[in-house]
Amino acid sequence: CNAGYAGPAGGPCTVCEPGTANDSGQAGPCLECAPGTYKTSAGPGVCLECLAGSYAPQAASSCSACPEGSTSAPGSASQASCLCNAGYVGEPGGPCRACPQFSSAPPTSALLSNCTCNAG
Repeated sequence: CNAGYAGPAGGPCTVCEPGTANDSGQAGPCLECAPGTYKTSAGPGVCLECLAGSYAPQAASSCSACPEGSTSAPGSASQASCLCNAGYVGEPGGPCRACPQFSSAPPTSALLSNCTCNAG
């Protein structure tokens, strides 16, 4: 089977669905995209790494955005990888809420008590 298809040597070959790939160019199964990667279309192609600020479980056809006020490292596999940005507080995976006016918190802060008054 050609790349993007799977089946026994000599056929029949079936197309690899979104979230799976067989880019070896040889007979074999379509393999699920690893966590933190995705493939949007059926057929030929490779699983691509999710960008920073998004995540994907295994066999994903797209990446999901982190909740508002948070981000994640490239290739993140779950929403729990999304950590609050500076000036926001919340548990890993969100939701993150903004610190009160005239205060801020360092990145990855979980508690409202981490918000401290700005200088001045």
